[in-house]
Amino acid sequence: MACLRRTARLGDGWLPIGNTPAEMAEGGRYLRRLCEEAGRDPDSAKLGLNIAVGFGEAQRSPDGGRVPLTGSVSEVTDDVLQYREAGLELMV
Repeated sequence: MACLRRTARLGDGWLPIGNTPAEMAEGGRYLRRLCEEAGRDPDSAKLGLNIAVGFGEAQRSPDGGRVPLTGSVSEVTDDVLQYREAGLELMV
């Protein structure tokens, strides 16, 4: 991904819009590898996410799955923990 290559060379972090925890984990691993290849400390590039939170009725994606950070308080809390496990450091 071009955005991650630019981030590894020039950026302070990666802040995509609406990625799932799995996408964040994969992107984070790739970004760390790119930073290492560029001779940069992988911890210097932060992982963040721009995403809306919706409590109440869960939103559904086109494939029928629940959109992350939508639904009940416990569902949203579980999602936040999954993002944290994926390496996320901040949410906007």
